[in-house]
Amino acid sequence: MKKEFNSFKEAGNFAKKVAETHRTTIRVEKINGIWVVEEKNPISQQGAPPTLVRSNRPHEIKSHPITNISTFPKKLNILKAHYLGRSLAIHHNKNTALQMIDAAINQLKDNPEADKKHRLLFYLLLKAETLREEKDILPIRKLAKELSDSLDKGSTYSDFMNIQGATQTTKNVYGIEKGLIADRGIRTTETLFYLSDTGAWTSGVHDLACRALGINERRLSDDEQEYLHHTSLAEILEQDNINYNS
Repeated sequence: MKKEFNSFKEAGNFAKKVAETHRTTIRVEKINGIWVVEEKNPISQQGAPPTLVRSNRPHEIKSHPITNISTFPKKLNILKAHYLGRSLAIHHNKNTALQMIDAAINQLKDNPEADKKHRLLFYLLLKAETLREEKDILPIRKLAKELSDSLDKGSTYSDFMNIQGATQTTKNVYGIEKGLIADRGIRTTETLFYLSDTGAWTSGVHDLACRALGINERRLSDDEQEYLHHTSLAEILEQDNINYNS
């Protein structure tokens, strides 16, 4: 089910009505200036509301759909590579940023220490995200995959690609009568109408990168939020003792 509207208010009212009538979750998304309403997943196919489960062991994750980054710190750096890479991709000093990333890669690539290899993987993923929409992206992804395979059996690279899949949309046809083909490109959030714990229908904006890793962005600590959304490339390089000015 897909329907187009000129305003969010119209789309929201329609989405709420459909959700209440058919007991289904509805996605509302703006595409090329048009608000598109479409069904996500029937409620009957959805599991119970995800819950946060902390383990007594600091790095153990129990099999629940939504967890917390502090339960698995590795995911924090994967998300940082995504968020920072998205920011750098549209930055007016993108080329300078890429030179800084390359400096880190060159200074870390021959270091045999395990922690340095993990930092190298971070910068490879960061470069891959920054160049995500470029034609020559495959070689850097290949390097990142090979390094991840050697460090953690490909787990980090798999998580990174899950984010890529969740935030990358393919071309879809909307408004056939208008002959419009909309390419939604890269998106970071989605708005959903759903049934709350109180039994009322409401809407919420979900971060697609976090959800791709099974993380509820609303449970991030202040320090995690600060790192993910406010720590700059220069600060990270300095923390890693990377000389990027030469």
